[in-house]
Amino acid sequence: YFVTGRFKGEAWPEGDGSGRLPLNYANVWGDRSGRTGSSIWLHGSPVDTYSRPPRAGEGCISLTNPDFQDLDKLVDIQNTPVVIGHNMKWVGRDEWLSRQKSLRQTVENWRKDWESRDHQRYISHYSKQFNDSDKNYESFSAYKERVNSSKSYIKVDISDLSLFTYPNDPNLMVVTFNQRYESDNYKGDSIKRQYWLNEKGKWKIAYE
Repeated sequence: YFVTGRFKGEAWPEGDGSGRLPLNYANVWGDRSGRTGSSIWLHGSPVDTYSRPPRAGEGCISLTNPDFQDLDKLVDIQNTPVVIGHNMKWVGRDEWLSRQKSLRQTVENWRKDWESRDHQRYISHYSKQFNDSDKNYESFSAYKERVNSSKSYIKVDISDLSLFTYPNDPNLMVVTFNQRYESDNYKGDSIKRQYWLNEKGKWKIAYE
């Protein structure tokens, strides 16, 4: 998940102590998976309590006020990821670098194939399970083929790429980056977030 805002403690001095950091729970993938609920936040503890007991946050993540204040200094709104899961473990640096290199190359291949305007190369990066709540795979494919074929050129630059596999589902990856797009009739910058599925050893985009 990602932090979407910041609220100082004065607004909730009794319940959440030093402040709140709302998350984008259930996020678009959670919505698609039928996950319900909202208002899952990171926050402090009541001012007269050092810390809340386990599971007292009604789904939120409650920290001590000193810990929350330290964390709050590090958070970049919209960009700081919050990874929540069970049985997470660190991997060695060599393994991490190898995974990172492979995943970055996967995204780079998608970028280059988009620039190529070869529809089959481009759409091969998308899962047949693709659905962005507006278009399924078939309608998305037809739309992109029509749009991309109308361009005389496409240039896509990516920066600030972040890659996270889900801790409880290593076959699901969330990818976020700044995208600069340019063609003969359009130019624009945006933040893009994609959800990739590992399907039989190949990563495919299921949502963007």
